Amino acid sequence: MLNNFNHSNFKPFNKYTMNKTIKIKQTLIVLSALLSGSSIYAQHDHSSHQKQEMEHSSEHKISPTFKNEQLTIAYNSYTQINEALASDNAIDAKKRASQLFELLEGVQDASVAQQEAKKLSATRSLKEQRDIFVTLSAEMTKVIKDNDISKGEIYITFCPMANNNEGAYWLSNDKEIHNPYLGLKMTKCGSVKEILNAD
Repeated sequence: MLNNFNHSNFKPFNKYTMNKTIKIKQTLIVLSALLSGSSIYAQHDHSSHQKQEMEHSSEHKISPTFKNEQLTIAYNSYTQINEALASDNAIDAKKRASQLFELLEGVQDASVAQQEAKKLSATRSLKEQRDIFVTLSAEMTKVIKDNDISKGEIYITFCPMANNNEGAYWLSNDKEIHNPYLGLKMTKCGSVKEILNAD
């Protein structure tokens, strides 16, 4: 078989091919984030009523958009991490964090948030994921505030019991509380501290 190989038709793997491959990969990640919608909630028999409430609420949330289109997609991926943690779904949180890491590549001044997303995607421990999510949320808040919202609202929400009772913030599309730090045990713990919207 090797004797019939035509070396004249062989093209080396060059930088153009690599860049094209990377762009295709990023496009697939964006499509995956857009098509997946709200995350799949974990199976917990003792908390099925809370899961149904969260799913019902997710159906009525309006995702905000930004003038930076890439940030719109990245922020949607961030909220899916939030939903996964609120429903104690470590596997889905890991998957969404991996998507966020890729999507933040094209967002200005998001390098720290990107590295936190990478850390979160590297573990399946809910405790570790929630610890990392504290910093990820703080960094995403900085990125969000540096960009203009063109439609919708973002709720900056606070839980005083998170982060070893030091408290922690997160971003949400919904003023109804679904706590990513305490999960299904105390999903309603927290309150909205600030609302960001279009000027």
